[in-house]
Order: sequence, then structure tokens, then C-alpha cells
Amino acid sequence: MRAGLAIVISLVFAAGCKSGGESEADAAALRAQQELLAKRDALVAARDKLKTDREAIEVKITAAKAQGSDAAEYEKQRDDIDRQLADKSLLSSLDSKLGEIKAAGDKATDTVGREQRAADREKLAADREQRAADREKLASEREVAANARAQECVASAAPVIMQVQAPPKGTNYTKSDVQPLLQRARNAIAKKGLLPSDLGPLAALEGESTKAMAAGDWGTAYLAANQLAQNVDALKVDQGFIRQKVLRFNASWAAHKQDAATQKQIQDGTSEVTKSYSDAHYDVANGRLNQLFGLLK
Repeated sequence: MRAGLAIVISLVFAAGCKSGGESEADAAALRAQQELLAKRDALVAARDKLKTDREAIEVKITAAKAQGSDAAEYEKQRDDIDRQLADKSLLSSLDSKLGEIKAAGDKATDTVGREQRAADREKLAADREQRAADREKLASEREVAANARAQECVASAAPVIMQVQAPPKGTNYTKSDVQPLLQRARNAIAKKGLLPSDLGPLAALEGESTKAMAAGDWGTAYLAANQLAQNVDALKVDQGFIRQKVLRFNASWAAHKQDAATQKQIQDGTSEVTKSYSDAHYDVANGRLNQLFGLLK
């Protein structure tokens, strides 16, 4: 109501020093400006909704690829939104018209009219800036939530450790008991194509065993080596393993920045992983994932 009253007062003052035709022209120019600002705000809101829809589609694409599903339809929807966002012709046209009205208004109105319109524009600009700040805050909160979900996925993807019973008290072990177990574990890790991240806490067992050997603590060395060997033997590169590894890769991929060429390699590679996963060629998918991990910097 106050803004409307201010506009009416402004027009009354303007009428006191202008002809009726000039006052009507000023009022018409102000209405045209307000209509253009309303259209521009509606267009900005529509573009913001497209950005929000795109974020939701990206989540669906990631989930579909992680589950081995076809994400082509989602990718098509994302590309369509990208094309709409790239077209800024209407927004530029509105900004141009607003600029023309401002320039014409500055020349055609008196000091009171200019000050009032400047105040109106400043208020509208402040409102737009506040809405932009609110949108940035919302986007930041969504990003934090997405990162938290990614970390939860990574945490849930850790392998389950099979506990090995400790040897009976008084059992004596030597180097010849420990080294074959370590070698067995190393051979299995190489054959299955396991990365340290695939092993989770198990990855530290080899170091524990070798450290205990150096200290002459053969009981501890044997226990760590035996636990590592048995767990690696039991670990299967199957559907569940690949699904969890994809979750870890997606989280790591999101945390790293790549150049355009590397990004293209990764996108092509993830398509190959998806195909191998769908064909139940889990060893092939695992090998390709290992290569993709090597591209992350």
C-alpha cells in the first residue's frame, strides 16, 4: 500500500508542473516498466525451477548408473534443460527494453519522478538480490546434504571383516608360518584386481603383520596375516561388490575436478562399466573401474 501511495503522490506532483499528456505518458512508461519487471522475475523464477529440476535429474542419473540401469532417458531430459538454460535471448530482450524505458524516463521526467522511479528500481533490485541470495543459500544447503549422502554411501560400502579366531596360547610361529599367508593374500589381491579402498580396514593388516615380524612378534604377525588371507579369499567380485565400488567412485569423482579430456574419458568409461555390469561381467567392470580411479587427480 505504501509503494502504491508513493506512486500516486509522485504522479500528483508531476501533474503540477507538466501537461496532462506528459503525465499520462509518464504513468504509461511506469506501468510498462513494472510489467516488464514482472515478466523478467517470472522468467528468472522459471529458469531457477529448471536448475532445480536439473539437479534432481542428475541425482537420478547417478542412482541409475550405480544400480546398472539405463540412464539415457534421464540424460535426454538433462540435455533438454541445458538447451533451455543456454537460450537467454528472451532475458536479454527484457533487459534491453527495461534499459530503453529507463533511458527514456530519465530524459522525460522531472526530478521528483526520477527519484521515485529510482527508489522503485532500487527496491526491486534489492528484492531480486534477496531472492538470489535465498536461492544461493538453498543451493548450498542442497550441496551439503548431497555430500553428506555421498559420505554415507561410502561408509556403508565398506567390506564386512570376517573375524579370525586367535591362536591358542603357547602356540609358537615363525617366519615360515607368516610369509606364505602374506604371499597368498597378495596373490589373491592381484588376481581379483582389488584396490586398497576395496579392502577398507583390511588394507592395514599387511602393514601390521610386517611390522610385527620386524619386531619378532610372530603371534601378532601370524594373526594379522591369517585374517588378511582369509578375508581376501572370501571376498567376491560380484554384483554387490561392483555396486559398492561404483558408489565409492562416484563420491570420489564428485570431489575431484578434471579437465574436459579427462572428463570425457571418465564418462565413456562409466558407460563401459554399466554395460559390463548389466552383462554380469563383474571382473571386466572391476578392471575398468580401477582404470577410472587412476584418472582421478
